[in-house]
Amino acid sequence: DLNLHCITAEFPPISSDEASEKYLFAMANLLRWHPKDAIRPS
Repeated sequence: DLNLHCITAEFPPISSDEASEKYLFAMANLLRWHPKDAIRPS
């Protein structure tokens, strides 16, 4: 056990091809997101 966080995400109930085309980029960005990315310098 590495004590890693677990993220579960599901595509909406549409065809898998359509879901991949519409949401894959957003899902990949979500998985790469890091809290420091949300901090904007003043």
